[in-house]
Amino acid sequence: MRIFLTAPQLTSLYAQAYGFRMSKWAKRIRDLQKSGLTLAEIGEKIGMSTSGVSDIANLKNDSPRGDAALALDKLHREMCPGCAV
Repeated sequence: MRIFLTAPQLTSLYAQAYGFRMSKWAKRIRDLQKSGLTLAEIGEKIGMSTSGVSDIANLKNDSPRGDAALALDKLHREMCPGCAV
C-alpha cells in the first residue's frame, strides 16, 4: 500500500518529527511572505539564494547559518512586529 501526501501534509509531518526549532524559521519566512515579500526578496535581504530560503520554508534545510540567521531574525522583527515566533 502506498500513501501519498500533499506538500503541506508532508511539511507538517516533517515539522512534528523535527520539532519547534525547525518550524520557527519556516514560520518567520511565511510571516514575511504574508507581509508581501517574495522568497527572492527575502533571500536578497538576508544574503541567501531564493532556493536556500525556499528550502528552509519547506523544511528541507534545518535553518539559516550565521549572518543569514541574524538577518532573517532582524528582518522578521522589523516587518512583522506583532508576529510571535
